[in-house]
Amino acid sequence: MANEIWRNSSYGTLDNGGKERAIDYSGGGTYFAPVRAAILMDENENLLGASGSPMYITGNVTDEWEILTLSDITHQDNDKSFTVPSGYEYQFLSATVMLATDATVADRQMQVDFRDENDVILSQYRAGAVQAASTTGYYVFAPSIADLDSFRDTEYLSTPVAPTTFMLAGEDVRFFENNNAGSTDIMSVQVRVARRGV
Repeated sequence: MANEIWRNSSYGTLDNGGKERAIDYSGGGTYFAPVRAAILMDENENLLGASGSPMYITGNVTDEWEILTLSDITHQDNDKSFTVPSGYEYQFLSATVMLATDATVADRQMQVDFRDENDVILSQYRAGAVQAASTTGYYVFAPSIADLDSFRDTEYLSTPVAPTTFMLAGEDVRFFENNNAGSTDIMSVQVRVARRGV
C-alpha cells in the first residue's frame, strides 16, 4: 500500500530519523505520515481519517519487548523490592515466592505492593490465607490464576493480579510479610517481567 517516498518530518525527532513516509490509498491521494501515525481506511482502502499530529517522540521508544527474570534468592529477610531502572518500563507477568517462617508463634500474610517512585501504593494484593510458624509456603502471584483461600497440598497458594500491570522507571514491586512477625523468617522471590527501553 505504501510507496517509498520520504520527506522531512514536521513532527519533531522521530525514531525513523525525522522522516515521514508517503501512504497511498485507493482514492488516488497520498498522505504523508510520521512513524506511529493513525491511518483509518475502509475495506476498499478508502481513506476515512488520518492523524499524525502531534507525534512528538523522544528517546528510543520501541515495541520490542524482552522477557527476563528478576531474582532475590538470598535467605536474609522477609521484605524484598525490585525497582524499574532508568530508561526502561516493565509489564509484570508473574512472581513466585518461598517463605520459610521461624518458630515465632504468629500468623504471617504475604503481600505484594506496586508503588510509584515515592513509595505511594498504586495497587496491592494480599494472599488469601495466612501462614503459621515453622512452615514453608510457596506462593504464585500472576494474572488469570485461582484465588486460593487455603493452602493446596499444605504449602501452595496462588493469588491473581491485574493482567495489565505496567511499571515506569523508578517504580517498584515489593514482596513482604505484612505482620512482620518472625525476625528470622527467610524468603526468596523470582519475578518474571516483560521489559522494553523507553
